[in-house]
Amino acid sequence: MNLLDADGYASTYRTIDQPQGISVGKWSERNSAGNAQFNKANRLPQIMIFCWDSIIDKKIYQSTLLFTQDTWKKMTTPYPDVLKPAKNAYRQTVLIGLAPEGKVRSG
Repeated sequence: MNLLDADGYASTYRTIDQPQGISVGKWSERNSAGNAQFNKANRLPQIMIFCWDSIIDKKIYQSTLLFTQDTWKKMTTPYPDVLKPAKNAYRQTVLIGLAPEGKVRSG
């Protein structure tokens, strides 16, 4: 995976996260309370390019995600922590859903 951050620095990640739990059908309601995985960036993302295998249609895809200022605002605006509502938290994890035919959705 290649990532270009908002400051113009490029990073390459060669370790991918492995699927955890049930990943078919819907997003978990508790994802915001989980732990970050392997691929951690130090600055706000601008562009992410990654390749992935679809085991359903047996094809390899390359996807590009563009992060807008709206996304950056969500990541830099505090909100009540899910586990400790009196404490502020920040959105710092991007979940990416991959589907057959090269479909990608982030949340």
